[in-house]
Amino acid sequence: MSEREAILARVRDALRAPAPRPGAHDSPPLDSARAASAEARAHLPPVGETCDDWLALFAKHSEELRTQFHIARDTAEAHAFLARLAAQEKWERVATHDGALAPGAAAATGVEVLTLREGYDIHDLERCDAGITECD
Repeated sequence: MSEREAILARVRDALRAPAPRPGAHDSPPLDSARAASAEARAHLPPVGETCDDWLALFAKHSEELRTQFHIARDTAEAHAFLARLAAQEKWERVATHDGALAPGAAAATGVEVLTLREGYDIHDLERCDAGITECD
């Protein structure tokens, strides 16, 4: 089995176990969610036990992808970093999506912001210098 096939097999296995939507009232009971998580985890590569382990692994993968990885102590520090980066790279426009953090981060750049919602123009997106997103 090729590496690609192995990855796709793990993804298919993981998709068989329903994941609860955060905050949803239809989330399965906690024991069911833990069982599904344990089953999926058996097919995934190890990531460590602590937040420091996760950050170290993320930083390592970021470096392998030749990207820059920065840790901000708080939202203000992240916003200041993005403002400096936007000025340094001469960004004129960024794209973002609705969320808890991304819109504020995009606004902190001081440039025009395209907020992606249903019905946005793909040509407007292609004219953006950067995209700012968030994830769990």
